[in-house]
Amino acid sequence: MLIAATAGAQTVEDVLRSVEMNNLELKALLKGNEASSLELKQQNSLDDLSVEYSPFFNANVSGMASSELVVTQGFDFPTLYGARRKANRLQGEVKEMEYLTGPARRTAQECRRADGHVHREIRQRRRYGA
Repeated sequence: MLIAATAGAQTVEDVLRSVEMNNLELKALLKGNEASSLELKQQNSLDDLSVEYSPFFNANVSGMASSELVVTQGFDFPTLYGARRKANRLQGEVKEMEYLTGPARRTAQECRRADGHVHREIRQRRRYGA
C-alpha cells in the first residue's frame, strides 16, 4: 500500500528517469555508445608524429661531419576529415536511436504499464473503501 501511494505521487517521467539512472543494462548501453563515439573521433585524427635524427661521420673530418633531423606526419586530404566527422555524427545518431527504441523503450513501456496498474489499484481501493 505504501508503494502504491508513493508511486502515485510521482509522474511517469520521474519514474522513467529513475529507472534509467538505476538500470544496469541501460547504463551499459549508454557507456558503450560513449565508447564507440570516442573511438570514432579518435579514428578521425592525424597520424602520429615521427622524428628521426641521423648523425653523419666522415673519415676526413674529426667528429661529426653533418646531421639530419627529419620530422614527418601523415595526413589525409582535408575534405576526408569533414566527411568522416559527418559519418561519425550519423553513426552516433543511429546508436542513440537504437538506445531509445530498444531497451529504453521497453523499460518505459513497462513503467507506464506498472503506473497504469498502480492507478487502477488506487481507484479500486477508493471505490471499495479499502
